[in-house]
Amino acid sequence: MQLIPSIDHVLGQLKDVCLQLTAREYAQELKLLHNNSVGKHIRHILSFYQCLMEGAASGVVDYDNRERRKDVECDPIVAIALIQEILNWEHGVKGNADIKLHADYDPHPESLTQQSSNVSSSFSSCRGCDISTNLKREMLYMIEHAIHHMAILRVAIEVEFPNIKIDDDFGVAYSTLKFRDPPCAP
Repeated sequence: MQLIPSIDHVLGQLKDVCLQLTAREYAQELKLLHNNSVGKHIRHILSFYQCLMEGAASGVVDYDNRERRKDVECDPIVAIALIQEILNWEHGVKGNADIKLHADYDPHPESLTQQSSNVSSSFSSCRGCDISTNLKREMLYMIEHAIHHMAILRVAIEVEFPNIKIDDDFGVAYSTLKFRDPPCAP
């Protein structure tokens, strides 16, 4: 599958779920999701796309410093509008561009300045580091990231909202779909 049609497919599946859930269901905290909601997972997926859109424009993408819009996690109609905005953006992408991915894997930033002598050099090597990447590689990551969260959502939706219809491939990686073995015999 090509990159743009794959993104269209994944985001289309999210849009379809948003269209079927009531605002109450969408925002309902679910024990199965550690008291998170379907809306929070969808907001998380979409906020990564927003980071990429901003990063494509600025040349630096930083998934850690993303906007966490409460309206997207509480209202499926707002999420649908954002999905459409992302789809419009990705259809306008021409070519590929080099960008930097900013990453910071410091779990305790305030304590590192005090304990810098106790931090291993391998751990400190990615405190605020920039990694060379490109737009298409990050778009590919968006697909994989979304599918990962959709697999989690699939479990919650099937248990909590059995009336919601989801595609058979919702939350299933493309590599799994291509190489899926038949089930084991009992």
